[in-house]
Amino acid sequence: MKRFIYSIEDIFKIESGCLFDYKVEGYYIAPYQRGYKWKSDSIHDQVPVLLLDIYEAYVKNTLSKNNQEYYLQYITVKKLDNLFEVIDGQQRLTTLTLLFNVLETFFSIENCTKNKSTFLVSYSRYEHENIFDTITDLLKNNEDEDTLQEQDKYYMLKASKCIKTFFDIIFIDEDKKEFGEFIQFLKENVKIIVNKEDENTSAEEVFANLNDNKVPLTNAYLIKGLLLTKASRLSMNHKSKRFAEIMDERVIMGRMWDEINTWFSNKDVALFFFGNEQNGMENMLKLVRFKPVETKTNVINTFKNSFSVQSNNFNSHYELFNEFHEHIISSQDAFFYLNEIKHTYKRLKSWYYDNEFYNLIGYKQLVSNYRLKNKTGYSNFIKELLNKDSNEEVLLNLKDFLLEKLPKEDKMDSLGYKRYNETLFLLLAINVFPQTIAYTSNGNFRNYRFDFYAYENEKWSLEHIFPQNPNSNNFNIKDDKDWVLGKIKKIKKTLTDEDQFKFDTLIEKITNDEDINSNEIDFIFDDFRDHDNLGNMALLSGRVNSALSNGFYNTKRKILLNKINQGSFVPKHTIDVFSKMLEIKVESNSKIKFDDSLTIWSNNDVDAHRFFIKETAKNLIKKFQE
Repeated sequence: MKRFIYSIEDIFKIESGCLFDYKVEGYYIAPYQRGYKWKSDSIHDQVPVLLLDIYEAYVKNTLSKNNQEYYLQYITVKKLDNLFEVIDGQQRLTTLTLLFNVLETFFSIENCTKNKSTFLVSYSRYEHENIFDTITDLLKNNEDEDTLQEQDKYYMLKASKCIKTFFDIIFIDEDKKEFGEFIQFLKENVKIIVNKEDENTSAEEVFANLNDNKVPLTNAYLIKGLLLTKASRLSMNHKSKRFAEIMDERVIMGRMWDEINTWFSNKDVALFFFGNEQNGMENMLKLVRFKPVETKTNVINTFKNSFSVQSNNFNSHYELFNEFHEHIISSQDAFFYLNEIKHTYKRLKSWYYDNEFYNLIGYKQLVSNYRLKNKTGYSNFIKELLNKDSNEEVLLNLKDFLLEKLPKEDKMDSLGYKRYNETLFLLLAINVFPQTIAYTSNGNFRNYRFDFYAYENEKWSLEHIFPQNPNSNNFNIKDDKDWVLGKIKKIKKTLTDEDQFKFDTLIEKITNDEDINSNEIDFIFDDFRDHDNLGNMALLSGRVNSALSNGFYNTKRKILLNKINQGSFVPKHTIDVFSKMLEIKVESNSKIKFDDSLTIWSNNDVDAHRFFIKETAKNLIKKFQE
């Protein structure tokens, strides 16, 4: 049975390695391939990453003395006469050829990518030119790659210069014995898996399938590949794993990852924790706590510093992946961070489904990030909670935050629309924690779960119950017609005959359901004592706010009741305000009570509502101080 895992040296061996096993004489890059394009501009580009990955694996292997293997990705090939046509993997094979070409040219190391004087990787587009010899000459002459017009030569020369810089640093910083040991590790311990396609399969078709169905290269996708590839190599008994074992473990870890990714892709979950319905998995990965990075060797630090100028221009889109890559060097590292991700997922999930945590976290999220254009504060806030050792500490933090935002009793009378934020935060608390409504005794948090997703989506905000004079046309009073007519007729009795005639015209328009301007009934607004009073405030949805603001109490009440009947979300306190179900328990001879009418919001209702809010706030404070 033929092998399919080979060391770098065996990948290129004619006499006993991969080429010998499959009876071929080299690797062939067909014309449909896109050419060589691995970059070397920054420390995060493909060529420097490959070099550092291999060197860091060598350092770990030297320290542990476990003779561990380091796996590169697959190469996919198809036998074509006496050659292997490379379908996927030309970038890796070409980079390895460039690497050993540099070692041979400048460090007198045997070039295992050549058979005598012939390179074992050949490009169809360079039939009359040995591309690797050309690159060697350019490198020796210190040619500027910017003068080259061909893509392959441009990137190959840049890659070769990067490789030479890397080996120059190793050769200077390490003695010759250690330099030789690294080269030996590179040849023998770095492995490639060979995926051989059936000879009857079209290479172009396989290449198209490989490239057309790729998952978008998001941070989360790249981190998944990094973690699963490295973690599955971990052998607890320090013995090398067989390929089948590696694949089985990747499947298991992949299922766990997919479960986590599916949960954080839920829009409700992503919005709740991160303030954004998109990129839930990526935002969760930002919460992972990294271990302090061990001091790197002089080789690694020197090599990284050589990119200080170019790396400033690096696209920060993959900054998160680069951070993970910085911390995940060994299989043990990958296994550790997979467990960290799993632990973070389970803890956040437990908070999400516990109503006490859910309501307290949601409240702090909304208040902490109120009107922030950049919602990065969400992940930072959650990260602070995750840093706490116990759930008791988390609860204490959340309750302290709520108490800090609730106004003191001597400050409540000055609340209202002019102190928008403080009033909004108070009414939000009353809606999120209705268990603590005035004079109730049980206060069981688990009986209620606030719909933060609907609250955010429908843009609920602080609004007037009895409207301010909106000074607009087409003022909607259809549902409040009887009340408006009653107010007009009552005032009409006190007027002169001439003014009464004007009112007769207005009464006729209203009676006939004709559109009127709000200015025509501004005397009704003047009759209301204090529009901005705390008692005249409630949370209303932005999606229906235009309709709500252009109407009196009964109009708003009917719109909200219709929303409830349709199954839409309406905060509990708002429901209670517009159905006058707010319970006030005071002495029987007190004048503090709501009017009996369910269709009118009066000055007396404002006073009663303000009293209710103040008593509720006192009960909230008492509850959360327990």
